[in-house]
Amino acid sequence: MNNKINYFYNIKKEAENKKILFRIGYKSGITKISKKDEKEINLMIKKSKNLCSLKGAYSRFKIFKNKDKIFFNKKIFIKSKNLSKLLIDSDEVVLMAATVGQEIINERDKQMKNGDPVYSIILDATASETADAGLDWIQDFLNTILAKNGMQLTRRYSPGYGDLDISVQKIIYKKLDLKKIGIRITKKYLLIPEKSVLAIAGIIKTEN
Repeated sequence: MNNKINYFYNIKKEAENKKILFRIGYKSGITKISKKDEKEINLMIKKSKNLCSLKGAYSRFKIFKNKDKIFFNKKIFIKSKNLSKLLIDSDEVVLMAATVGQEIINERDKQMKNGDPVYSIILDATASETADAGLDWIQDFLNTILAKNGMQLTRRYSPGYGDLDISVQKIIYKKLDLKKIGIRITKKYLLIPEKSVLAIAGIIKTEN
């Protein structure tokens, strides 16, 4: 285990079209659209994907647990019953982050204000799903490495969900030094670019 921060500046991972469509309300077998509209939507999705610049980072950390608190050291800890339950069999965690960059956000806002609101919605959905795909890629990358030593990741858990406070984003931000991949954080713990995601996952031994 080491605390080296690993950065990825050009992740080649696209969001699945079906996930983007689902996010905008399309339900396969239920939602009816014409062939012409389907072709136009798929073209908008393709254009949206080309505006994403997917970057990411991760690092491994030893943790210590006490009831519903997860400690990185005596001063830095996270309080969450849900996360503590997830990490019950973990002595290490991985902190990870992914961002799609600012270009697609700027285009979304431009299209919403002066252009095509439908395209704006697709841009937003594509950015969200691509950021999540970035975390998927990092998890797959790590699981390949961990499997060689009989380990794997738990599912990931993000600040702002359940009882894991949004302020935890600042801990992850600092631990991963995310300014190096172009992410900033506000006083209210919001991330810029907007479509940036952070997460925690535990490392556990695989069953033989």
